[in-house]
Amino acid sequence: MIQFFKDLINGFKKSSVTRKIFYSSLILIYFILIALLTIKVNVEIITPGGINANIGTNEYNIASPNVFVDTDYNPGNIFTVGVHSRKRISLYQYLISKMNDDIAFEDYDPKTSLSKEEDLILGKKSKDVSIINALIVAYEEAKKVDDNINIDYEFEGVLVSYVFNKDSKLEPDDIITHLNDQKIEPDTFRTEIGKINNDENIKLTVKRYDSVAKMDVVKEITTKKYFDEAANQYLLGISTMDSYIIDEETAFPEFTIHKNYSSIGGSGGAMQALAIYNSILEVDITNGKTIIGTGTVSVETYNPELVFGQIGDIGGVSQKIVTANLYNADIFFVNPEDAEEAKQKAKEIDAKFEVVEVKTFAEIVSHLKGEN
Repeated sequence: MIQFFKDLINGFKKSSVTRKIFYSSLILIYFILIALLTIKVNVEIITPGGINANIGTNEYNIASPNVFVDTDYNPGNIFTVGVHSRKRISLYQYLISKMNDDIAFEDYDPKTSLSKEEDLILGKKSKDVSIINALIVAYEEAKKVDDNINIDYEFEGVLVSYVFNKDSKLEPDDIITHLNDQKIEPDTFRTEIGKINNDENIKLTVKRYDSVAKMDVVKEITTKKYFDEAANQYLLGISTMDSYIIDEETAFPEFTIHKNYSSIGGSGGAMQALAIYNSILEVDITNGKTIIGTGTVSVETYNPELVFGQIGDIGGVSQKIVTANLYNADIFFVNPEDAEEAKQKAKEIDAKFEVVEVKTFAEIVSHLKGEN
């Protein structure tokens, strides 16, 4: 091998000036390409993704439904829409992506931002919660049309979806039911934590699954806030979501939740609720239109500014508009916070579908019924 390189160098020395320039250029290009492909930049890109049908019925038996509803109705052409994201891309990917106006960029800090694996865990838990919320909201709204429809549910507490502060003594999937011996109400936990002094002990009652006993056990945990340098404030150091339990035995029509998710995250909540709603009522309110949309859906809250079935804001709305256009949507539903961006992007790409701004799930139903 050493002799090979010696012969290569000697051959280069004996070659003409033109050949030396040519070979040097090739070597330079080679190293530039290697650099472009190997050097990472702390950026996350968000690109247009795909759409998914999530709800199955006896009439509409899709391969991998998130929810199967035991009816003979067709849920309609209702789809959730997602995006693709990639963290810490190569310099080459970054430069190529900059040429596409449909790609968004976000800063990524390896020390503080979630990794791909952490995003996946959080995304799956968000999906779990969004499906429960979608079922509750859809059934409650459908009950206004058919009083035979029923769903019984209760607020069980706050789900710990991710733990940033390992000293908090909390674990993912914990359900926090009480804060300082006071029962937690929906949409109040973050506010109540914010009222507690930074150096004060915090007593939490949690329901945690015991893998040995194979059952949920109740634990009392005492913890404190910690100083988060990235946020520049004292935090408990966990990500939480309100969690509800549905009594499946009393639900009518019956349903089954499958966790073979084709996508993750909670942004499909509103469209999941719409597909479920259309699956449990005889009349198809979609009139054969292809409906795509985005936005979380909430159940109930003690915040007077929010209401039942509130449609929440999400990320990547421009990329979702592009995706909806690729799949020939007729209507795209979006929440008020993201509506302006959605409409601007739809105009930019000359999308032929209607962008409809909605605050609540009831407004989605009303629009499709032609009531507003």
